[in-house]
Amino acid sequence: MGKTEWDMQEVKYLKKINLVQTNVILLVCFVLYSSFVAYAGDTLVIFTTVCAFCWILTVLDVTP
Repeated sequence: MGKTEWDMQEVKYLKKINLVQTNVILLVCFVLYSSFVAYAGDTLVIFTTVCAFCWILTVLDVTP
């Protein structure tokens, strides 16, 4: 079997992009959650929804 050659600069760049995207998504989720709690007040509903959404993302994660 052939050995795969990786470009380390490209790998670092892709990891950095992935980290930035994840941080932006978490920031948006936090802002949405905070605004929902401020206006609606019912944290149980949104907390359950966020937990279910995170669970679905974890189950569907296909990274090796």
